[in-house]
Amino acid sequence: QIINRKCHELKVQIANLRKLSPEAVPQERIDEAECAARLYDANRNTGNEVLDVVLYSTMLKCMESGIAFTSMADGECLSFMRTRHIYALFSNALDNAVEAVMRVSNPEKRVISLHVRRLSGAVEIAVMNYYEGEIKFKNDLPQTRKPDGRRHGFGTSSMQYIVSQYGGTMKISAKDSVYLLEIRLNIPEKAEKTKGN
Repeated sequence: QIINRKCHELKVQIANLRKLSPEAVPQERIDEAECAARLYDANRNTGNEVLDVVLYSTMLKCMESGIAFTSMADGECLSFMRTRHIYALFSNALDNAVEAVMRVSNPEKRVISLHVRRLSGAVEIAVMNYYEGEIKFKNDLPQTRKPDGRRHGFGTSSMQYIVSQYGGTMKISAKDSVYLLEIRLNIPEKAEKTKGN
């Protein structure tokens, strides 16, 4: 709500600035202010406050790093999950994607997409991004590319643990420079009935 109010205030100020002569306020300064307003206006509203926070944080990182981030997410279908699980699952998935895409040299492939949807009594989550180099797998999980493997690489294991808490499945593939994370979580019958009422 605070962000939305500030965004509205910025838009009003920009509209007033545009009424002034170009000599009074340079056009590029107004354009910069408008860009800032668009940033605030991009605040996500998926229906799940925890997911909104993670997506907004990811969007800021992507904007700073020249990465295109798109998301189509029905956050309401995650209501059966614990808050810390939602935060950890999506933070790890998207942080890994940002880290991988930052190594991509082709600007057109600096892209991350997220999809979250309800389908047949389950939640389907998909994160896709490009990558460069070789990704090695062990026990179906990618291994960290950081030098000190003992201190890193726990993100995907943590995600796998969270998925298992909901009787779900997690699949990761890396082929032709495309990294795809696919998660399916079973929605508890009680949560489905509540949604239907």
